[in-house]
Amino acid sequence: MSQKLNLGWLGAVAMGMALSASAQEKPADFTTQVPLSVSGEGPWYRLELPLAVQLNARQTDLSDVRVFNAVGDVQAYAWRG
Repeated sequence: MSQKLNLGWLGAVAMGMALSASAQEKPADFTTQVPLSVSGEGPWYRLELPLAVQLNARQTDLSDVRVFNAVGDVQAYAWRG
């Protein structure tokens, strides 16, 4: 019985991942947009989060913040406290 439960849970996780992959976020999905600019060679950049982002975030942990490149593709990012 536990094997059925585990397989069902795995199926639910896989379905959730498939649904989220098909629903790509776009900059237009967000009410507030703040331009960021970086300089240097990359691929890693460090910048200070603009106050406007912090004030307009709806989640206190900033989980609703996304970073997009110039053509609207979602970019990976990490917070450093």
